[in-house]
Amino acid sequence: MLLALLALHFNAVASHTFGGELLYTYLSGNTYKVSLTIYGDCAAVSTNQLPGARPEIQLYNGTVLVNTFTLSLEAGSAVEVSPVCDDEINNTSCKLPGSPLPGVKQFVYSEEITIPIISANWRFVFQGAFGNSLAGRANSITNVVIPPGGSLMYLEALLNNSSGPNSSPQFTSLPTPFLCANKEQQYNQGAADSNGDSLVFSLTPALEENGSSVTYISPATGTNPLSTVAGSFSFNPENGQMSFIADRVQKSVVVNKVDEYKNGVLVGSSMREMTFIVLDNCANSSPDIKAVDSLLGGVAITNSTVNVCEGADSIYFVMPATDADGNNIEINVTNVPPGAFLEVVNNNTPNPMIRFAWKISEATAGIYNLFMNMKDDACPISSNQTNAFTIRIVKQYAVSQEVEKYTNCISQAQLFKLLISGGITPYFAQLYKNGGVMRTYTDSSSRVITEKLVPGSYSLHISSSALLCETIYDFNVADTGIYPVPVNVTDQDLCLNDPVTYANFPQAATDSIAWYSMEGLRLDDRPTYSTNSPGIYSWQVSQFYKNCESERDTFTVTVHDLPGISIATKPGKICLGDVVYLSADGASTYRWLPADKIETDVNNSPYTKVMAPATFTVIGANEYGCTDTAAIAFNEVENCCSMFYPTAFTPNGDGHNDGFRALLYGNEADYTISIFNRWGQCVFTSHNPKQAWDGNFGGKLCEVGIYFYRVSGKCLTGQPISQKGDVMLLR
Repeated sequence: MLLALLALHFNAVASHTFGGELLYTYLSGNTYKVSLTIYGDCAAVSTNQLPGARPEIQLYNGTVLVNTFTLSLEAGSAVEVSPVCDDEINNTSCKLPGSPLPGVKQFVYSEEITIPIISANWRFVFQGAFGNSLAGRANSITNVVIPPGGSLMYLEALLNNSSGPNSSPQFTSLPTPFLCANKEQQYNQGAADSNGDSLVFSLTPALEENGSSVTYISPATGTNPLSTVAGSFSFNPENGQMSFIADRVQKSVVVNKVDEYKNGVLVGSSMREMTFIVLDNCANSSPDIKAVDSLLGGVAITNSTVNVCEGADSIYFVMPATDADGNNIEINVTNVPPGAFLEVVNNNTPNPMIRFAWKISEATAGIYNLFMNMKDDACPISSNQTNAFTIRIVKQYAVSQEVEKYTNCISQAQLFKLLISGGITPYFAQLYKNGGVMRTYTDSSSRVITEKLVPGSYSLHISSSALLCETIYDFNVADTGIYPVPVNVTDQDLCLNDPVTYANFPQAATDSIAWYSMEGLRLDDRPTYSTNSPGIYSWQVSQFYKNCESERDTFTVTVHDLPGISIATKPGKICLGDVVYLSADGASTYRWLPADKIETDVNNSPYTKVMAPATFTVIGANEYGCTDTAAIAFNEVENCCSMFYPTAFTPNGDGHNDGFRALLYGNEADYTISIFNRWGQCVFTSHNPKQAWDGNFGGKLCEVGIYFYRVSGKCLTGQPISQKGDVMLLR
């Protein structure tokens, strides 16, 4: 039954291949080794032609054919890789023609070639030509349409050597899975790249010899090529892992493509075509690893993927394997990262366990795939499972900032962007201001946080349930753009009954002023006030520039009372020509009118000489410039003109009656006094009636005795003065 199921027929196209892969390896200079691996079906008669085949490879630069070369079979490469237990390896169709046990042989063809120039578009193409036959797909394939003339396998590998050489990844598992229907299955081709490139895996349509897609039989597609239990098929583009439960017997073509990236640039790709053969008469269950256990240093996000933060110290886990049938399990692990420790405990027993440890503090961020091939010892057909286990070393979150829109306003919000890189999504973020949480974000896709933020200090904390590390980003939002400055205003002092004015309140023509009460209530218009009585009026004011408001300042108007002026000089009768000192109280400064009648003495004291009835006005001002007036009138001006002289004086220096002078009632226009001793000698002469004789002559004291005086002159009234007499000098 197996022989009938697996037999491939030979028509115009030899149908003897289970699958193949086209790869290249960099050697030196511009020299590469191109390899084509074919997996032949030992049950097909045409498989005997494979040892002598000379596969043809075309080298294209884009769409331009540059060269065609043939590959040669590598010595010792024709080996059997049949999926049977060791006890039955000599009973497969490769050793016993007609045997019901499947037989698969691997053939590797290669050739060294030289790439003539540097290009980003090199293509190695295999169009199914073997030289002595053609690489045909089996007519019994169930998921694609096989034309009457047959269907040739088409493989292609891309090379971009513009930034340096590259080598294809190597596949560490066989592409000939014999699977069981209605049992959970795992498959991975185990691609390992020696250059450390980032690998992206995909399922793609199988191609015909001209490079066009084969026609799939619905519902099969290139990305979902197997008939499986609904919801059981999954494919992981990070590591190429396929998981599924086949729901019926089938022979399905599956093509896996691997793209290689270096620093984000595509540097190569390769294809592997496989034939998945699903049987329905196998009682053996495949071994499996269900989940990571005892994980330290990372977070398991699936049974086969662990996230670790870049810069973390180390990671450790164990993975126990099981087999539902109790068979012994042999585990082989490939693509172990350099520096990592891996051992298989109790290998080749029903319960082996993988133990893994890796000090990753120096490892770079990226995806690291382990490929764990598990083979049980069931007979006659053993089960193989290749599970990929992915360790993601994830860059920690990093944040940059930019202002999306400046407000041009002081202390107002700006449209601010925080750009998040690294880490993974979804993330959990909290924005702090002044030590408290301002906003919380949970995002599954976007890496941009947009907020209106006023100037100040902020802190963004980013984490994920899928990572152990947290990033804290502290930043400041500064005032930017053109701001309106506060109103340039000074407080205003007015006087009682002054006109209402805002003279100390300058305002630019393009600005507008906002008025507020002292309680902060916005006023509809400029406020009013009164100067009818003393008082203090205050408001808050701000200034606008476009849509931006300045900070507020306080504007105060004080209405001051007038100074209370009183004149200290007393009015009354005075003599013509009297000198009157003018004095007032109640103000800070004074000005007397009429100004042409006012004089000041050496002490800057104002006085006037009254020559006729007159009124004098004083204007007094306080410190705020407020003024008031007062007046004094001298209406009774008499024509005084009389003199009196004492009869004795005592010039002894006691401050009493120490001199001799006229006692004048009135004011003189002309005056002369002469004093004589008893011998007729003149001992004193003066023209000032207020000047007194001190009883000395020639610097010496005069004798006690009688002295004679003679006065002549004229009063201001015009009346002549003529008088004589004697005076007694006493000591």
